[in-house]
Parts: sequence; C-alpha cells; structure tokens
Amino acid sequence: MKKLRKLLFRIFIILLAFVVALSIYLDTILNKMDREKTNKNELNIAEQFKKTHNNRHVKNIALFGVDNDGNDTTSLDEARSDAIKIISLDYDERKIKITSIERDLVVYIPGEHQDYGHLNWAYAFGGAKLALQTLNYNFDLDLENYVTISFGSLEYLVDRIGGVDIYLTNAEINQTSAPLNINGPEGVYTLNGAQALSYSRIRKIDSDFARMDRQNAVITTAIAKMKTMNPADIINVISDMMPYINTNLSNNQIKTLLAEMIIFDTNNIETYKEPSGELFDLYDAAGIGGNYVSSYVDMVKNLHKNIYGIDDYNPSQIIKDTETEILNRYAY
Repeated sequence: MKKLRKLLFRIFIILLAFVVALSIYLDTILNKMDREKTNKNELNIAEQFKKTHNNRHVKNIALFGVDNDGNDTTSLDEARSDAIKIISLDYDERKIKITSIERDLVVYIPGEHQDYGHLNWAYAFGGAKLALQTLNYNFDLDLENYVTISFGSLEYLVDRIGGVDIYLTNAEINQTSAPLNINGPEGVYTLNGAQALSYSRIRKIDSDFARMDRQNAVITTAIAKMKTMNPADIINVISDMMPYINTNLSNNQIKTLLAEMIIFDTNNIETYKEPSGELFDLYDAAGIGGNYVSSYVDMVKNLHKNIYGIDDYNPSQIIKDTETEILNRYAY
C-alpha cells in the first residue's frame, strides 16, 4: 500500500510538472500577440442585457478583420474593419455560432465620435475599444473581448495549412475585381493563401452578404483542416500566427477557452447574418452613404434570438431612439 501511494505521488508530480511546462510554453506562444487593455465599464454594455440574459451562459467575442491590402506596416488601428463578426460560445447548447454584421450599416458611434456613421468607421476612428462600444450600443450586446486579424494574415494561415478546398462558381472564377487566377469549370479547388484572400474580397458579382459567406467558408474550412493536423503542427501554426493578432484576452482567458473547446461541436458551426434579410432589408442612406434598415428594433430582436435563443427580447430604449433618429436623418 505504501509503495502504491509513492507511485501515485510520483505520477501526480510528473503530471503537475507537465501541466506547468505546457502552461509556460503556451504563455511563450501567446505573448507574441499584440495586446490592448480595455475597461469593461467603458464598453457600453447594455443595462437591458444585464436584466434579461443572466440565465443564459453565452460568451461573445468580437472578431474584426482589417483589410490593410497586404501592407503589414499599416497599424491595425488605422484601417476600417471590413469584416465584423461575433463569435458566440453557447455553453448551454454547446454550440459555436458566427454572426456576420453588415459593415456599411449606419449606426450611432459613441465614445469621442458622438455621431452617426458606417459601422466599420468605428474601428478606424477609435480602434477595437470604440468598435466594441459601438456594437454594444447599437445591438444591446455584452461584448468585452475582441480579436483583430489583418486580411493579409489570412493568406499566411492558408499557406501554412496547405490550402483550403472551396467550391467555386463560374461567376467567382471569372470575376476580375479580385482575380483567382484559375482556369476551369465550377467545382472544388484547393486555394492557396493569395487565392483564398482574393476569394474573401469578392463582392462585385453579388453583394457584401455573399462576401460574408465566402469569408465564413474560408474560416470554417481552415478550422476543419486544422483539426486533421497533429497537435505539434497545430501548435506551430498557431505560434506563427500570433504576431498577426491583436486582442484584449489575457493568456489565462485564452487557455481557459482552449480547454473548454472540447465541449463544443466544432463540426457544426452555425452562421448568421445581420440584417438577416440581407439586401432586401437594406436601403440607401441619404447624404452619408452606406445603408439603413427600416427596423433596427427587429434586427436586434433577431440577433438576440440567434445568439441567445430568446424569442421575446425587448430591445432597449436606446435602440428605439437610435432607430427613430436614423430614419429621420437618412431615409429618403
């Protein structure tokens, strides 16, 4: 019995040492990222949200894709966020959801700006902090954390994992605004990094909403491919990607999220778009460009139904007042 206790103690010490070593190694990798601190009290988390969503365990993280045209010397805070997505981890349903939001939607930009503009202007005006404030203010959300990546880093990631298999239509192959340099009929092609980046930028053949679908296709396909790689290769890819990422998540928060990934169904990631009616919901905004929707209240209701599963959410007075002001200012 005494020998067994000694053996168990030795096993415990070995496992503890392994966990500590792994934690230190992960810290070394994660420290390669750029970091920005944000004060939760400055992020405009909706009071309405706090009153109605306490019984739902959902973690939301904003994902900003900044198109710096491949110029890695450009600060991520100096560009507009041309991809705006909310990654939702639903712990109750064990689901991962990705909600894409139309970048040219006219919204109220709070903080130092205090005026109306396109949603993606917020990031250019005040970086991730103002972008979080704007999303929370206009959608009754609780966003505290964000991850920003440059579109150029997408090219690097796809090349590192050996390309992504994407079904291309004839229109996508033959368009010239973001050439794919592919000759052939529609079908599945393995895109390299440059091709995947061009594919993610296509929009002139259809719409910004189709562009969101293409971005999501690259993201979900890359995730699926990385899952087939061995752990050592995955860690190497992640390590190499770190310098391209800016976030306010701490190392401990990231390690916790990584450990919790085991409970989620990563094979069936749900994707949504807002406005959900896509082009049918959008109207040209007079004098400012961009688009408005006829009912911001309905859009927020639908967003909360998709993310939180709440069918009867009543948007805050801020949403109702903002809708009224936008329609008064910009509706033809």
